[in-house]
Amino acid sequence: MINGAKIASLVRPSSNLIIVPLDNAKYVISDTYIMLIMDEEEFTEFFSKYNSFKSTANIPLNFVGAISKTGDKFESTDVNVLRIIDKVEAAFEEVEITPFYLKRDKKKEARIYKVKDMLAIFLRKYDFLLELGDTYKAAGKIEPLFVCQDGEVKAIIMPVRYVDDMSLKDKIKELIA
Repeated sequence: MINGAKIASLVRPSSNLIIVPLDNAKYVISDTYIMLIMDEEEFTEFFSKYNSFKSTANIPLNFVGAISKTGDKFESTDVNVLRIIDKVEAAFEEVEITPFYLKRDKKKEARIYKVKDMLAIFLRKYDFLLELGDTYKAAGKIEPLFVCQDGEVKAIIMPVRYVDDMSLKDKIKELIA
């Protein structure tokens, strides 16, 4: 089950928060780095916690269609989140989450995962989202990482680009040696 309060704290600083109600009494929450699909109970917990922060704009109580936070208020938007969620069809189930992390700078670390024969990374602060599923899928190293449970997408984590003079594989070889 998704901890709505934890997600609210995680996305609170985002200036790109998107909320989309779906037809099946579910909600999509995204800050463009992650996307989660919540049921009504999870969304209620998220909604309550997010609106309890004094430093954020309140999510409107009754909204129809997709809304996004721009500046200090929420407005209607025409974003199509299903277009992203449907990309799971093209994703491979050959994703292996490694136990390795890569230091990005003084404060940020990234988790390394393998898609077929390619290595990719995502920010460590999103690590806990892996617990929401039992299957991980991705179409490539710069494509979304889908966290699935019983064939349904529960969360999507966007990878971060690896920028260094040394390739990611060489960097891992150096760390292991």
